[in-house]
Amino acid sequence: MNPVVMTVLMLMSVAFFIDTLTGRMWLLKAAEGESRWRHLGARLRNLLVIGFGQRRLLYEKTAGWMPLWFFFGFLVVFTRTCPLVGRGYESD
Repeated sequence: MNPVVMTVLMLMSVAFFIDTLTGRMWLLKAAEGESRWRHLGARLRNLLVIGFGQRRLLYEKTAGWMPLWFFFGFLVVFTRTCPLVGRGYESD
């Protein structure tokens, strides 16, 4: 694919994402401010355990495994997609 076309498509998708995000900014502005630098160690541990480790999904023995596999499958797809985007800009 032509690098110019690919760049235009990527910029269009980023513009669409930003447009969608700005429509939801009212929710973030309505939220009460909080100091996020307190308890930084506990917050990072929760990010790793709950966010990346998906610990809360496993509270339910049967229903938790399927979303867990989807999550890790998308992580694998993401790690493969990043180099492919970079290869789109390589010249032959």
